[in-house]
Amino acid sequence: QNLYLSGGVYLGGTGSANELHDYEEGSFTPNYPNVTIGNGTTNGLYTKIGSLVMVQIVFIMGSTTTMGGSVFLDNLPFTVTATLANHYGLTGNLLNSATDDYMAYGRVQDGLTRGFIYYPQSGSSGSPNASRVVNTTVPFTWATNDKIECGFMYYTDA
Repeated sequence: QNLYLSGGVYLGGTGSANELHDYEEGSFTPNYPNVTIGNGTTNGLYTKIGSLVMVQIVFIMGSTTTMGGSVFLDNLPFTVTATLANHYGLTGNLLNSATDDYMAYGRVQDGLTRGFIYYPQSGSSGSPNASRVVNTTVPFTWATNDKIECGFMYYTDA
């Protein structure tokens, strides 16, 4: 039923590159510094394989939730490595319960436990900038039952 090993597990061969050093999964609670959750909900799940971390977050706006600026989150489960630049995440959705859905993508900040939610604004190009960070009115004015579903994938030194 359970297997406990004192050494590593080797997948697909016996070389050091085939050793699985670390596998972990769990949940965490993202913290949104510019958002008062009120009766809204937020949760996150993560899987860590070696130094690669995959995170999925879900945020649902409640009737007493308020936003005060750009949507970013703190409290990712592991600190992002500072040795690489521009860790981009996975795609997601911004779900406007009144009208439509929008594509979103996440980006983490090097050396911190912080991530940002971006909206690819029509006609824009180049690197993400402040005009494309999701905020109280971009890409729509947030209301009860609107939702953010977004993923991040990044490396950690933990």
